[in-house]
Amino acid sequence: FPVTIGVGGGTGAKTLVSETGAAQTIPDNAIIVAARIEGITTPTSGGSATIAVGITGDATSILGATAYDAGGFDANAVSEPASFSPSKTSAAVSVLATIGTAALTAGKFRVYIDYKQGV
Repeated sequence: FPVTIGVGGGTGAKTLVSETGAAQTIPDNAIIVAARIEGITTPTSGGSATIAVGITGDATSILGATAYDAGGFDANAVSEPASFSPSKTSAAVSVLATIGTAALTAGKFRVYIDYKQGV
């Protein structure tokens, strides 16, 4: 379940989308068991931007606010967020990237989320 964000244009929460531009959701009662981030284009910022990755209702559930230049989002980097722990959704949720502190001026990454459908 890969989702992609091409960044630029301000701060705040961005809904991650598929390669075709469709917003991606994780279903109700899904057990999120793993997450990985793949850098496509190294992000840039005119300031000290941060990036957090999560879901609706918990914007940092996959990755807490991290400096954009900490390496995990660099082109060709693949990382597993150390702060991630499995969780279960209580409703269908969107996958979000939240840009904080300063805007990103460029960059692109994918988030891969593995989940099992619970009951």
